[in-house]
Amino acid sequence: MRRCYLRIFAALIGLAITITWAIFPLSTDAEDAPSADRSPTFTWNDIPPIQSSGSLSAPEGGTVSWVPGIRPENLFTLGMLRSSFGYQNLSIANIEQLIGQPVMNTPLADFSLVHHLSVLQLVEAIPGLGELPVNAVPPIARLAEVQGMNTDGGWVTIANLAPVMGGVLGQIGPELVNFDISQIPGLSTLPLGELPDWAQAQIAQIPGLSQIPLINPLSLKDYFVPFDIPFGMSPCKLGGECREFNIDNTASGNWKNMSIPCTGGPCSHIEVTRWAGDTNRIRWVSKEQQVPGGNGFLCDEEPTGRFPFGKNPKVVVEQMKEDPGEVDFALYFSVGGPFGLESAHCFGPFPLPFWETRREGELILFGPDKLSATSPLSSFIQPPPLSGGTGKPPGHGSPPPQPVDCGGKKLPYIRPTPGPVTSEFGMRVNPVTGVYRLHAGIDLGDGSGTPIAAANCGVVTYASWVSGYGNYTCISHGSGVETCYAHQNSISARVGASVKRGQVIGTVGSTGNSTGPHLHFEYRINGSPVDPRRYVPI
Repeated sequence: MRRCYLRIFAALIGLAITITWAIFPLSTDAEDAPSADRSPTFTWNDIPPIQSSGSLSAPEGGTVSWVPGIRPENLFTLGMLRSSFGYQNLSIANIEQLIGQPVMNTPLADFSLVHHLSVLQLVEAIPGLGELPVNAVPPIARLAEVQGMNTDGGWVTIANLAPVMGGVLGQIGPELVNFDISQIPGLSTLPLGELPDWAQAQIAQIPGLSQIPLINPLSLKDYFVPFDIPFGMSPCKLGGECREFNIDNTASGNWKNMSIPCTGGPCSHIEVTRWAGDTNRIRWVSKEQQVPGGNGFLCDEEPTGRFPFGKNPKVVVEQMKEDPGEVDFALYFSVGGPFGLESAHCFGPFPLPFWETRREGELILFGPDKLSATSPLSSFIQPPPLSGGTGKPPGHGSPPPQPVDCGGKKLPYIRPTPGPVTSEFGMRVNPVTGVYRLHAGIDLGDGSGTPIAAANCGVVTYASWVSGYGNYTCISHGSGVETCYAHQNSISARVGASVKRGQVIGTVGSTGNSTGPHLHFEYRINGSPVDPRRYVPI
């Protein structure tokens, strides 16, 4: 049965990614490898349409089908890529910052994920929306008008109106083009994964998502290395003597093991030199070698390869020609079930021809020697801070925001530190204790000594040592809401003191049960932890 699904996926051969390398010439000198300011990138928009037709039915239910000419961003759903790209963690505001183009002013007509939502669903998903009067949210005001609802001149709160309103936002029809995303407060900063049915949304249905680079700008020179003569297996295939049957010293494999020897079968490969004068040439074996795959209904084996982009996609030596010394590469995407089934996750195969044919001595995309779960693409795709930065490393010159006195008003929350997210809210195995339990906050990877800013105005309710948390501070913001800050190197706030939004309350450290300097940040409602991303632009 699994073999059957592999054959179905093989029908997708023909997707070609064409990248123009006019930014810099690829030469035989490793010193010419790209730097961060002149590195090529490509996006979903750079992938040509699919040239074949086919379909996929998952055992757990759900079907995806395609016809010639369909673009991949109209095929892939957010659920398919949930565990590798993590698009569900992005908000519209995050996407806008990642691509550097306006997205929040996109018409609601172009954000189909919200078309089928009722006002009640919007209120349940977006914090604070229900407290606003109807006339403060033009799309909802228009929907109420279409339905003939009595809004008392627009001053009825949305929370009071939502339970009795029928229909969905799409009922406005063609008029949706007259309203943009920013006209529904809180929608632009809401993670996509907080919206109902997000997993079924296609990439093309999320404004700006297809423009996010699939390659993080590369700064390490060893990402690009020259390769030597490819060693093919034509004698084996013709019944002759096999010259390359058992290969060790490999630099290809699966995500868990990037150096799987090739034994007992054809071992076509290329040899790469990682730096000038390197005599310890290592072998990158072609797709002829099958290695253990992941978990799920498509996961029997997968072609060996490398992961220069992070966990997804995988780069595979697809075809080789020994005589002219030419090699073709392909990208293999790891996908989940059509509707986000967590149990279905592995390499399809989904071979997408990648790059033009490379010739002996030219540079190829090789990637770092050691695997990293956060480098480069998986860290690049993490939602960035919504505020500007200095461009300096965390803890080395990134100033805290200017303190703001709220003056009794409810102001938006801000990030407490500028560092990247290193661990999300949710169930996980604790890296210190090894116990599977709720991670009650979000970890921000900042250097030791980085100033910690209060996420909003409030009163300090706790500022002392807590077992496991180390130096720990909590701030009450009223209405049962608290933010808490753990593992601090030093605490500068005092219990009972009023603090401004952005005021420094301590510095990042590694006290308590910690594997290194970082800030553990929590958002609590009536004492219960919730995902900070729902309320704070992280």
